[in-house]
Amino acid sequence: MPYERAAALPKLGDETPGSAARPYATENIIKSDYLEFLREQIRLEPRGPEWAAILQARLNVLEPFVGKKVLIADFYHKPSTAALYINLETGQVFHAEIFD
Repeated sequence: MPYERAAALPKLGDETPGSAARPYATENIIKSDYLEFLREQIRLEPRGPEWAAILQARLNVLEPFVGKKVLIADFYHKPSTAALYINLETGQVFHAEIFD
């Protein structure tokens, strides 16, 4: 999708069911306190065992990136969301999460 079309999409929260929202990307430094937060959420399972499994997978792939920058790109097509985790050193996607 060309940038102009993506930029013209509604902001997240303004989209209607079955439509796309404007994607966004953030550059993040993976911090050990975030990984500790994931561990705690996995232990507590506040959203159930399926969500804990998603968090465990995220924790497993992020552990080697502590102290490093990664790009997280989020895409929305209500009600679905996709997040791609990109290694900024290699430009490679190293993890993807898709939610309905």
